[in-house]
Amino acid sequence: MILSPTDSALLERVTDANKTIWELFVIANAALRRHRVGKPFPLHLLQLALTGADLTSDDKNNKARNTQFELYVASLLTLGGAEVQIAEPDLRFLYWGEFLGLAAKRMTSTKATTLENRLVEAVGQIAAHTGRGFVAVNVDAFYVGATRAEGLEERARQFNERVAIVSDVVRRRFGPLKAARGVLIFGHLTSWSFEGEAPSFDTSYPTTFLLIEDEVEPGSRARGEEFFEGLMPRIDRELTRLRSNQVDFDLDTV
Repeated sequence: MILSPTDSALLERVTDANKTIWELFVIANAALRRHRVGKPFPLHLLQLALTGADLTSDDKNNKARNTQFELYVASLLTLGGAEVQIAEPDLRFLYWGEFLGLAAKRMTSTKATTLENRLVEAVGQIAAHTGRGFVAVNVDAFYVGATRAEGLEERARQFNERVAIVSDVVRRRFGPLKAARGVLIFGHLTSWSFEGEAPSFDTSYPTTFLLIEDEVEPGSRARGEEFFEGLMPRIDRELTRLRSNQVDFDLDTV
């Protein structure tokens, strides 16, 4: 069967399936290659991430995809070399000798007020459990209806437009966000092409971070930049390796 550009329902199904397969593949690689099944990838969460509707738009309960996002963030941090734990608020990772909390929020609305509420909620969770930490926010909802730009420069501009929405909330709500050291922003966009003999698609997973200077801890932003500017290239190298199919699971030692 050849996909048709007018069959939006099937295109959505294939797009969602591709995203789920990729993210679960990354999670499995982090869990198995690092021999960390159960830490920070407990079996019950891996099983939960496999439940839910085939389509994001059909989800009646977001728990499965929320869990998938949490595990995906954990896998990226792990592949980047960070020490990660499953613990309240959602995750904790070793940051300059201290385990800080990370609250993961997957947006299903594009309303700025909803984003504000989710960020404030996340920081409240962080404050209650670790005092300080980071928020990971998925902004896929902000891409609904968008077409993936062709050039790298245009893709960066496209992503920066979404980042600006988060940045604006951080600036305006800095007071309630003081427990946050920063916000990690994750996006996803797929673009289909029907110009060749068979349909094809490209996918982007842009990621960036916004850091917040702590008024009582001078230099906290600089320390954050040093941490994440070291972490991100390692994550990129690992993802490039996975896309090249150079994957070796040593299952005997798991």
